[in-house]
Amino acid sequence: SNSSMSVVQRFWEPFTSFSDDFLFIWGTFTLTFVTYWAYGLLLLTLDLTHQPAFLYKYKIQTYSLNWPDLKECLKVITFNFFVILLPLHFLLCPVMSYFGISTSVQVPHVQKILLDLTAFIIVEEILFYYSHRLLHHPYFYKRIHKQHHKFKAPIGLAAMYAHWIEFTFSNVLPLLAGPLIMRSHLVTIWIWYFLGVVGTVTHHSGYNFPWLLGLNPQFHDFHHSSFNYNFGVLGVLDQIHGTGAKATQKGD
Repeated sequence: SNSSMSVVQRFWEPFTSFSDDFLFIWGTFTLTFVTYWAYGLLLLTLDLTHQPAFLYKYKIQTYSLNWPDLKECLKVITFNFFVILLPLHFLLCPVMSYFGISTSVQVPHVQKILLDLTAFIIVEEILFYYSHRLLHHPYFYKRIHKQHHKFKAPIGLAAMYAHWIEFTFSNVLPLLAGPLIMRSHLVTIWIWYFLGVVGTVTHHSGYNFPWLLGLNPQFHDFHHSSFNYNFGVLGVLDQIHGTGAKATQKGD
């Protein structure tokens, strides 16, 4: 539709005066950073104050959050943002231009944006599921992934609480692979990053808000409390491989 398109067009136009690299590095980073912290801290306020009650009642697991854990969490997230994510986008600049990521003034049609987003979800699910299962292999688990599972009862901000190797290969690359394959416009990538950040923070939040529809944090909450089930995001591959929550306790 034209009206929804002109909204994206109007949003995008002021950015077109900046260089491609600046937009890809700093635009993407700022969007990710602001979305993550704003949403994560809102949820943390809800966790700590239990207010407003009409939202807090959707908390799946209740637990007491301690300051040392939270401090450690904030430290790791900050490291992953500034020492990993930011330099990674610097390094990926030539990759982006090689794949022909567009920053043209004209934004893509809404159908193209929706097609791209659908492809991103599929690519992300595949790469995340298998990388996540690999991280549960004893060799990688004790060296890398164990850190992420320290948070038995997840909070939204713990989404990026992970070893930097995990963060790179299981969080960032599955998110970025789709846009490269689809040779998407940067504005589509920004929409995707926004949805991805909101999705993963919600996924770890421990809240089952009724408006989430398909995105059920209970699914991933169960992975954090029980371990060998629910490795994916959508649950499609979990069903195929028999690692869904309803899987019998035998095997993996």
